[in-house]
Amino acid sequence: MATFIVQGRYSEAAIRGFVSKPEDREKAVSKLIEAAGGKLKAFYVTSGENDGCSV
Repeated sequence: MATFIVQGRYSEAAIRGFVSKPEDREKAVSKLIEAAGGKLKAFYVTSGENDGCSV
């Protein structure tokens, strides 16, 4: 099975929301990926041009 890496950035509004109301989004993200036929193996918070990376 192929492994895909997805990189992304959060908007300023999203970051403000994360700070004001922290929550674990792993279940929601896993459901979304599984609905597309995949499986979430890992999620990493990164620094630089992208804020996160999912495998």
